[in-house]
Amino acid sequence: MTKRTTTERISRRQFLKELSVVFPSLILFNKKRREPRDLNVLGLHLPFQKIPDETIVEPFKHLILNCGANTVVLDIKNEFGLTHVPFNHIYKPIYSSDLESPTHLSKFLNWADVHGIRVIGRLCLMPDQKLLLSHPRFAFKRKDGTMWRGAQGPWVNPFRLEAAYYNAAIAEAAINFGIKEINIDYFRFPSGEDEIDQIQHTRPSNFATRTGALRDYLEIIYASVKNNGGDLSVDFFGGTAWLEGGDMGIGQHIETHAPFLDGLYPMAYPGLSATKWPGIPESCRVGTDCPYEYVYLITKLTRDRLKKVNPSASIKTWYQAYPDYRFGRMMTLREFEEQQLAAFEAGASGVLAWDTSLVYHQYLYRKINIIRRFTPFASD
Repeated sequence: MTKRTTTERISRRQFLKELSVVFPSLILFNKKRREPRDLNVLGLHLPFQKIPDETIVEPFKHLILNCGANTVVLDIKNEFGLTHVPFNHIYKPIYSSDLESPTHLSKFLNWADVHGIRVIGRLCLMPDQKLLLSHPRFAFKRKDGTMWRGAQGPWVNPFRLEAAYYNAAIAEAAINFGIKEINIDYFRFPSGEDEIDQIQHTRPSNFATRTGALRDYLEIIYASVKNNGGDLSVDFFGGTAWLEGGDMGIGQHIETHAPFLDGLYPMAYPGLSATKWPGIPESCRVGTDCPYEYVYLITKLTRDRLKKVNPSASIKTWYQAYPDYRFGRMMTLREFEEQQLAAFEAGASGVLAWDTSLVYHQYLYRKINIIRRFTPFASD
C-alpha cells in the first residue's frame, strides 16, 4: 500500500482498491448466492446480570424497537457459571444464586416472540467458577497444585471433557426453553493477559493439542444442539482471521472447528487491537483510527476461510459499540455505522453490537436498515 503520514485517513473506496493489491484473492463486492441463514441480523447484547432488573430491561425493550434492531444476544450462562436456564446434569452444583432467574428470562422471551425479535443465547464456556468450585478436578491447576485463576476466575481444563457434556446439557435445556440458537463465547484456552505460564497442563499444550481439545468440546455440544433442533454459533478472536496455520495460543482455528458449527462470529473490536495485521493501512495507528478497514478485513478473511470448509455457515460480526477506553477515545454513531457497513460489505449476514453498559445509540441501526433495503452486498 502507498505510504502515508500517520494522520492521513484514506477513503473507504481507496482502501478497498488498495486491499485488492495486498490480498489479490479477495473478490470485493462479490454478489454470490444468498446466505442460507438469517440474513440482515442487527443485534444488541443483553448482559446476564441485567436480565432480572426490570428497571433496566423495560427501557432496553423500548430501545430495541426504536433503534432498528431485530435481534438480542442475551446471556444464558455468564463468565462465572451462573445460568438463567433450568437444567439437570450429574455435575450440576447444588447451590443457586439470587442472580439466576428463569422467570425473568421466560418473560423476556415471551416479549421477544410477540414483537418478532430474534433471541440468541450466549453461553460462556470455559471460565466457570460455579462448576469448578464444586468439581475442582475439572479445573486448570497451577504448578504448585492449587487452582489456577484468571481474570474471570477458575478455568475449565479443555483437555478434560466432563464440562463439555455439562455445557451441552445447558444448551439443550435452553433450546427446549425457547432459544433456538446457542452462541458459545470463551471457546478457548486462556489468553496472554492472564498468567498462563503458571498453568500446569495435563497434556502438552501446542497447536495440535489445543485445537483438537476444542474440537472435541465443540463436537459434543454441536451434536446435542442439533439433536434438539437448534443452531450453534461460536465467537472467535478477530486476530484468528489472519492465522491459517496458527491459533494465537488459544486453540481457535477456523478450518478445524468450522465443521461443527452453524455460524462463526468474529469479535472485531477496533479498540482492542493495535494495527499490526497485514492489510491494515499504515495511517491507522490504533484500530479506532480505521474502524471500517479493521472490521472489513476481519470479516472478509474469516468469511473466505469459512466458506472453504463449511459454506452453509453464517458470519455475523461482533463490533464495538462502546468508547475506546484503551486509547481514551469516544466512539460516535458515525463510527458504529462504519463498522456495520464494513461487515456487510465484507460478506456478513449480520452484525452484533457489544456494550455491556447498554448505552446503545438510539439511532444505532436506522441508517444501515435504509442501506440494506436498497444495496446488495456480498452475502446477498
